[in-house]
Amino acid sequence: MRSTWFVHGSAVAAAVLLGVSGPLLMTAQAWPVQAAHLVLSAGWSWAALAFGLGTRARSLAGSARLGTCAPVIAVFAYYLVKAAQGQFATMDMSDPADPAAATYFSWHGFLSATLLWSLYACLLGPLLGMAGYAARRGPCRTPYLWVVPAVAVAETTLRLGAEAAWADPVVVATWTTVRVLAVLAVAAATARPFVLRLRRLPAAARDHRDTPARPTPPTPEDR
Repeated sequence: MRSTWFVHGSAVAAAVLLGVSGPLLMTAQAWPVQAAHLVLSAGWSWAALAFGLGTRARSLAGSARLGTCAPVIAVFAYYLVKAAQGQFATMDMSDPADPAAATYFSWHGFLSATLLWSLYACLLGPLLGMAGYAARRGPCRTPYLWVVPAVAVAETTLRLGAEAAWADPVVVATWTTVRVLAVLAVAAATARPFVLRLRRLPAAARDHRDTPARPTPPTPEDR
């Protein structure tokens, strides 16, 4: 029971941390912090949250539940911080004399964005959570280990194609680095079963060598 509470508490903490980190780091000037903002705000990082929590679940249903709840919590944390930063403050243009003095909070913008991304989390989160569970406990783990790196490769490739011409050098360098690391992760996941098999071969050969040979029964010619 204690471990279950620990897993759920860790899931909530990780979701809140991921949700608030992206917008809080957005205005930083130092390039490492800018790179962290880009990574933590990327879709593949949110996919990794659901996938990673799925690996900690004790059942397939539990992995789907964690994979759904954590991204939804992260979405609400993200947009609550954006709201506190004034993202949804809207000027009332009905007062032409001083529209800046008549700002109001756009509940429509806040709720529409929050509910839209929560819907995406409810649709994709269970699949990612179950993929994480299968990557750790399933009989065929390698294809599931490709999931998050594949999402990262696809997202960074699309972003580089759309933003490379005008984006800041930090943005281009961050997406390029993430894509290279994701490709290496796919290669490592692919090579993993072969490496494990090669590591087992010497042990199997040693066990065979240390096993005493059974005496051969005498043949009629030996008698």
